[in-house]
Amino acid sequence: MDLNIFKSQVDKLAIKNKALTITLISLSIVIILLTWTLISKIENQKVIIIPPATNLKEFWVQGNIVSSSYLEMMADTIAYSVLNATEHHNINLDFILSMVPAKYMEQIRTSLIEQKNYIIDNGLTQVFFINDYDTNQKGKIKVVGILKRYIREKQASSEIYTFNINYKITRQRFWITGINLKKGNKQ
Repeated sequence: MDLNIFKSQVDKLAIKNKALTITLISLSIVIILLTWTLISKIENQKVIIIPPATNLKEFWVQGNIVSSSYLEMMADTIAYSVLNATEHHNINLDFILSMVPAKYMEQIRTSLIEQKNYIIDNGLTQVFFINDYDTNQKGKIKVVGILKRYIREKQASSEIYTFNINYKITRQRFWITGINLKKGNKQ
């Protein structure tokens, strides 16, 4: 009699063990499937950001694709940091170089230091007033504006310049790959 009860309990435990094994395998497959789905969707997620200030535009970022309003705001920030300078308040090198990959670091640093030295050597104050943005070309932002230069209180020049920003977007991160300032409204 005890043998029958023992066999009955062993059979019940064997069935429970098989049921738990099947459940464990099923749940493991579901977890793996959900993890794969989550990882594959992270790159395609579109994040819309609405700034609290009323004068800023909303923008979105989706993987390596960004809205033109995002590019305009980045161009505005970079142009302000690079082109609005005085002999005492220089270019914000640390801020700009934090957005430059190591591959382009020396080239951009040299360009910015040359501009900084030009401003200091000539005792200039310069202000860039943006008129237009062109974000249609992938990897390049063209900012057209008026660059006014002052020596002390006197205006030395007021000319149209084009500020070109070469960039790349990698994993929703904006990287500057080149900058240059050209006189006139051209590439």
